[in-house]
Amino acid sequence: MAILGTKYGLVFLDPLVAVIETIDLMRLSVVMLNDSVKGMMDYTVSPARINQITSLASLVPGVQKITMLKA
Repeated sequence: MAILGTKYGLVFLDPLVAVIETIDLMRLSVVMLNDSVKGMMDYTVSPARINQITSLASLVPGVQKITMLKA
């Protein structure tokens, strides 16, 4: 980008790309941190999600009753 910016007189292009890349790396860092914290901490699943998992498991041949659902 720096070469193209210099060739066509767009000197602002290189700093602009650097700022955009920095913002993207910061966003990625927050996402990775959030995923790591979720992996270490217990969190509850919504009742709608539990119902969805239970109904899908009930469709499996041979399943008669679901008494407990654990991760």
